[in-house]
Amino acid sequence: MAGSLILIDSETASSSGFVLLNPLDSTYNVYKIVFENVVPATDNVKLHARFQNGSGDVTSSNYDFAHKVLKTASGFDNDAGQGETAFELTDQELGTGTQQTGNGVMYLFNTSNSGEYSMYTLESVCIDDNGNMFGNQGGGVLEVAEAHTAIKLYMASGNIASGEFKLYGMKK
Repeated sequence: MAGSLILIDSETASSSGFVLLNPLDSTYNVYKIVFENVVPATDNVKLHARFQNGSGDVTSSNYDFAHKVLKTASGFDNDAGQGETAFELTDQELGTGTQQTGNGVMYLFNTSNSGEYSMYTLESVCIDDNGNMFGNQGGGVLEVAEAHTAIKLYMASGNIASGEFKLYGMKK
């Protein structure tokens, strides 16, 4: 496995409206995204993601996702959406307080194949706006058969105050 991940893009958010990770092209079959210490500028918001194609953001209502949510404060939960305009990557709202951060790993599949749907899997661990730990495990699909060139990560409202984002390609 040594040397099988190639760093393609690295972004540091600092009062950023969004983070754009690219390129997603046919160089790799699978891409890996790592996000660390993501803090919103606005309290009580979720981290979202959208694919981009050659024309910009794909904003159609074709985003579907399902996650199992593991919560320290209130047990287990399910989070799902069908026919959404973006993926919801955190079930609970993130906060602006000390230690209230989002961290996770995503794998992207079929992004450059115009005949397939683009998909992801996700594992995350975060501290919510109430100081409670939660984690998500699941995935999603954009039900549009087209090639995607980038993925955009952003908060449901307001900016990303801080955070590290990395895009890796996995060698074929």
